[in-house]
Amino acid sequence: MSARTLLISDPQMVRHDPGAGHPESPNRLARILEVFQKAPVAGTEMRPARKATHQELSLAHDPGHVARLSDLTGAAARLDPDTAISPGS
Repeated sequence: MSARTLLISDPQMVRHDPGAGHPESPNRLARILEVFQKAPVAGTEMRPARKATHQELSLAHDPGHVARLSDLTGAAARLDPDTAISPGS
């Protein structure tokens, strides 16, 4: 059986803008998705994202961190020196 790679994405993800100069940018992601749709990579499947539950998020993150991020919905904030969120994040 060959290995498969699953790519999960949602149009909302291109609204995440951590700011000028950051390697994550809406344009970069939009271009990656555009190229992937035009020329899919063998062994890769693309599926739409779904909203994660608080329980699922708490499997990977401290519940306090999950709550803090929920409180920042729709805001711009810097979580650490390399991680920023925007109103669209």
